[in-house]
Amino acid sequence: MLLPRQLSLLPSHLILSIHQHLSPTMTRLRPVGAMAQQRSASVSSILSSMGVTSRDKRFKLSIDRVIQQARNPLTWSSFPETYNRLLDQYRVLNGSEKSYPFLSQSLTELMSNLTTTRTPNRVVEKYVASIFEDIRSGQWKIPLAPEHYIPLIRSKAQGEDFAGAEACLLECINSFPFSSIPPRAFIAILGEYRRYNDHESLWRVYKALKEGGRVLDRRVYDLVQDAVVSSPKPFLQANILELQNDFDVAELGRVAKLNLLLSTFLALRQDEEAQKAAEKLRMVLNETMKLRVSDIRAWDALIRYTFATQGVEATKTLITEAKVTRFSPSPSLFHRIINEREISTIEQLRDCEEALSCSADTIGWSLVIHKSLSIHGIDAALSIYEESKRRSVLPAAYMLHPLIRALVGGHLRQALEWKNMEKALYLYGDLRASAKDWKSGAGELSTSKHEGDPHGESMEQEALTNDIPGPSASGSTWDTSNARQTWPGPDSMIYDTLLRGISQLARTTSPTTPLPNFNPLSNVHLTITTSTSRPTLWDLALSLLDDMRQLGITSTQMSTTAIIILSMRVAPTFRSAFQVYRAMANGERLRGSEGVASDLEDLVTLGSGEQRSFNQFELTAASYENIIRGFCTLKPKRENGVLVYPPADLYLQIVKDMQLAGYSITEDVYMTFLFRLGRQARALRLWEKEAFPYSVENEEVEGGDDLQELDLSNVDSDTLLSTRHSILHGIRTMHNHIVLNAGITPSIDLLNALLDAYNKVAAVHDAFKVWDTIFLSRIYNGQSVSIILDTCGWAKIGHKAAQIWNQLLVQEFPFNKNNWDSRVECLCRLGKLDEALKVVCLEMPSQHAIGAAKREEERAARGLMVTPEGKLPSKIWIRARIAEEEKEHGLTPDAKTLAVLFSFASQTNQVEEVHSRVKHYLPDVWRSIPEKQKSIWLYGWSSSREEGLAMSLTSA
Repeated sequence: MLLPRQLSLLPSHLILSIHQHLSPTMTRLRPVGAMAQQRSASVSSILSSMGVTSRDKRFKLSIDRVIQQARNPLTWSSFPETYNRLLDQYRVLNGSEKSYPFLSQSLTELMSNLTTTRTPNRVVEKYVASIFEDIRSGQWKIPLAPEHYIPLIRSKAQGEDFAGAEACLLECINSFPFSSIPPRAFIAILGEYRRYNDHESLWRVYKALKEGGRVLDRRVYDLVQDAVVSSPKPFLQANILELQNDFDVAELGRVAKLNLLLSTFLALRQDEEAQKAAEKLRMVLNETMKLRVSDIRAWDALIRYTFATQGVEATKTLITEAKVTRFSPSPSLFHRIINEREISTIEQLRDCEEALSCSADTIGWSLVIHKSLSIHGIDAALSIYEESKRRSVLPAAYMLHPLIRALVGGHLRQALEWKNMEKALYLYGDLRASAKDWKSGAGELSTSKHEGDPHGESMEQEALTNDIPGPSASGSTWDTSNARQTWPGPDSMIYDTLLRGISQLARTTSPTTPLPNFNPLSNVHLTITTSTSRPTLWDLALSLLDDMRQLGITSTQMSTTAIIILSMRVAPTFRSAFQVYRAMANGERLRGSEGVASDLEDLVTLGSGEQRSFNQFELTAASYENIIRGFCTLKPKRENGVLVYPPADLYLQIVKDMQLAGYSITEDVYMTFLFRLGRQARALRLWEKEAFPYSVENEEVEGGDDLQELDLSNVDSDTLLSTRHSILHGIRTMHNHIVLNAGITPSIDLLNALLDAYNKVAAVHDAFKVWDTIFLSRIYNGQSVSIILDTCGWAKIGHKAAQIWNQLLVQEFPFNKNNWDSRVECLCRLGKLDEALKVVCLEMPSQHAIGAAKREEERAARGLMVTPEGKLPSKIWIRARIAEEEKEHGLTPDAKTLAVLFSFASQTNQVEEVHSRVKHYLPDVWRSIPEKQKSIWLYGWSSSREEGLAMSLTSA
C-alpha cells in the first residue's frame, strides 16, 4: 500500500488514472496542453481528498495555524518556537523564489492578532517588532507595505511607548503616499491616546495628520470627536470650533454635524441647545432610508441622551423608532451608557437592560463591578460579581483583576489580612475553573465585538466595521457571529498580584505554617501535594506557579521578584536565603541540607524547560531593588536568645550582582541597609539600657516588634557585646564598600546615615572620621551637626563638642533649633547643667532676636508680598506666612528644649533652680507650657532619667 508521502511523488497522469479507476463516475480529463492548468487543479483536489497535500498547501495550513495561535494568549509562551519553524518552512519552500500572494496579508493578520486581545503581556511588542523586522530585512521576500506598520504602531502604543509609536507612524508616512496609508494606522495611536485621556497628545497628532489641507477618513474624525467632547471643558472650548470646521471641510454630512452639536452641547451642559439639537437629529434620522455608519453613531448619541434625560420608557420608544431603519443597539452603546451614567448597582443595570431590551455581556458586567468598586467599595463590588455568576456570566481576568488588586494589592510594607487573601483566591478559583472548562470543552468562549479590556474599547473596532448589523431574531441579545474572542482564565497580572500578596503576607506569617480557615475556598484546588490537610503560603505559591506553567503564561518581572522574595523568607538562615536568590536569579544549584531545599529545587525545576514559569536570567533594575529591600528586611533569626540580622557581606553581593547586570546603583540601596542597622541598634538599646549607654529620647523607637522574638532571660553582657560587634562590623563593611567599591561620590544624606549608624552603635572614633570627611568637604548640614553633637555628649568628650561648635561659628554656619537643642543635651550629658541653662535662657533668645531682625529686614527689602497666584494677599495671609517663617527659622526654646533640662536636673536635685531661672528669663515660654506638662516636670519625675523624659515627651 502506498503511503501518502509516496503517493504525492507519483506523476500527475498516473494519479489521475488511479483515481479514475477507483472512481469510474469521474469525468475523464484530457492531459493535453490546453488542459494542463485544469489537470493540475484536479490533481491537487484529488490529493487533498485523499489526505495528501502539497508543500505549498501545507505551508498555507501552517501559517493559518500560527495566525490562530496568535489570537490566544494562553499559547503565547510557545509562539517564538512556532513562528521560527514557520519561517524555516518558508525558507525551504522559497528556494525557487516562488511568490505567495497571500503571504503579505497573512503576516499582517498574524501581527494584528497578537495585539487584539489586550491581555497584558510585555512580550507582545517584542514579537510584533521581530516579525516586522523580518519583513523589512527581506526574510519573507515580500515588499514592506503600509499595512505592516499598523500592528507595530498599535503594539508600541499599547505598551505605552508612544514616542516609538509616533516614530513608526512618521516613518510610514514618509515611506508611502499618504493616500495609500489605511486609516487604521492613524486610529491605532489616536485610540490609545484617547484611552489614556491624553487629549493634548491626541490633538497634536491629529493636527499633524491634517496638515497641508489633508482630508482624513471619516473614522478618524469620529474618534477625534469622541475624544474632544469627553475632554476637560477648557480644552473642549479651545478646539471645538476647529473640529466643526474640519467636519465642514470633509463634507461629512448633516447627520454627523448634528451629532457633533448634540455631543458638544451635552458636554458644555447647555441643556436647551442640546434638546433642540436632539429634536433636529431625531427628525433627520427618521427620514433616513438607508442606514449608514454615521447614522448608527447618531442613533447611539440620541439614545444615550434620551436615557439620561427622559428615562427607561422614552428610551424604549426611541429604540422602537430606530429599529424601523434597521438600527439595532450594539454592546458599545450599552458600555458607554454604563460609563456615562456611572451605573454601579444591580437596580441601575436592570433599568439599562430594560431600556435597551437586551442583557449585559461580560464587559458590561465588568464595567458595573468596577464602578461599584470605586464608588461603594469592595463588598458591594463582590455582591455584584456574585449576581453575575448567578446569571451565568463567564468571569474574565479584566473583570476580576481590580477586585483582586483591591483585596491584596496594597503596598508591601502594609499589613495584609488573611481573610482578604481568602477572597482573592476565591475569585482566582473561578478564573482557573473557567480556563479548565474551556480547555476540556465544557465551557464556551465569551465574545465581544470590542476589545477584551472594557476600559480600552476605542471607536476603532466600531469605525472599521463596514457591515451594518441587523436586528436579531429575538431582539434581546446581540449577534456575536463576528465577535472577537475573549480568552478565559487568569492572566499574568492576576498572578503578579496574587504572588505579591503572598509575599506580603509572609512578612507576618511564616510561609511554612499551615494556614487557617482554608476550607471555604472549595473552588481552589492546589496542584502541589501538601504534607498536611491545610496548605501553607509556600504551597499556595508553588500551586500558582504550576498553574502558570500549565496555562503557558509567562510571568512578568513583578511575579518573578515576588516569588524570589517569598522564597528568601522561607529559608531558615540568611545564607540559605542568599542561595535561594542565586538559584532563582542566576540558575545556581542549592547547596547544603536546609529543610526547604527540596521545595526550592522543585521551584527551580518549575522554571526550567521550554515552558518556564519565570525568567531566571532577566531581572530589571526595579526587580533588583525590590530583592535588595526584601533581603534587607528579612525577619531577624533568633540564635541563643539574640536576634541576628542579614549580614552586610551577603547584602553587598546582591548589590554587586545588580552592578554586573549593567544597572546603576543609587544611594538609596546603601541607605536602606544603614537604616536597618540603626534599627538593630535601637532594638539592642531596648534590651539593656545600662549595658548599652544610649537612651530613646526624642524619637519613636523602632525595633519594638523584634522584641517579641527575643528571649530576654538568655541575654547577658556577653551576648550584648557580641551583638554590638556584629552591628559595628556590618556598618564598617558597608562603609568600606561605599568608599572603595561603590563607584559613587557619597552625598551628605548618605554620609549622615553612616554618621548616625556609628553614633547609635557607640563607635565614637568611626563617627569622628566620618565627621572629619563631612567637615573638610564643607557639605555639612543641620542634621550632620545634631548627630555629631549627640555623639560627643554620649561619649563624654566635651572639648571635641566645643571645638566643633566654635569651628562652625567661625564658618558662620546657620544653626537651627535642633542644633541648639542638641548642644543643650550635650552639655547636660557632660554634667554642665549651669552652662546649658545659660544657653537656653540667654543665648537662644538672643540669637532668635538677631535672626528675627534679619528676617524682617529681608522681608522689607523684598517689598510687597504676593500669593502664589500673583495676587495681593490679605493681612491674615501675611500674618500666617510670617508665622510659618518664624516657626521654621526661630530659635526660641520650647517644651522639647525644657524637657531636656528638667530630665537632667531631676538627677542632681536642681529642679527648683531650673524652674526659677526658666520662669524668670523665659516667662512667655513658661506660660505657653500646659499645666499637666509642668506638673510632670516639677513633681512627676521617676527615679529613672530616661523613663521620666519619655513620660514628658509622651505628654507633650
